[in-house]
Amino acid sequence: MQRPHYSNIPPAHSPPLHHPVPQHVSTVPQLRSPPPPAPQPQQSGYGYPQQQQGAGGGYMQPAFGGFMNDSTAQMGFQVGKSAVMAGQEYVEQNLNRYVSMSVLKHYFNVSNSYVVNKMYLVLFPWRHRPWSRQQRMSSNGQDGYFLPPREDINSPDMYIPGMSSAKQASVWEQKLTSHL
Repeated sequence: MQRPHYSNIPPAHSPPLHHPVPQHVSTVPQLRSPPPPAPQPQQSGYGYPQQQQGAGGGYMQPAFGGFMNDSTAQMGFQVGKSAVMAGQEYVEQNLNRYVSMSVLKHYFNVSNSYVVNKMYLVLFPWRHRPWSRQQRMSSNGQDGYFLPPREDINSPDMYIPGMSSAKQASVWEQKLTSHL
């Protein structure tokens, strides 16, 4: 079987390609080479001496302390650090449009004595008398604002419910894994 000869056929015209256009700008972190590792003494990390191999072995296993001097590990730490920083920036930019951090900070402004007194109040509410919130006048003397939880036991907070939810999740997870 012979192959036909196609020399007289003109080349086909393909339609133009349409490449996708990026919808958002993403910044790529600029990576720098780590500095060269400093020479180490014969004694390595954790007090273990490095094992010397005879003339037959050309590769020597690094000891525990040599991990941080590895250029690959340092580059990995730099990439991880820049990724975490980019994530923190993203959260700060996008979370602030839904929830104001200054408002949340007010509800978590607690002290150890506040937590102890609030737990006492939750357990024994009949022993507490003044249930009204405390106010402080601003510097101009006309506007008043409520005191933060650190200064007012009747102030609502988010620390105690948050910690109790975390504790409940921890106990529940421990209960589920103890049956395995």
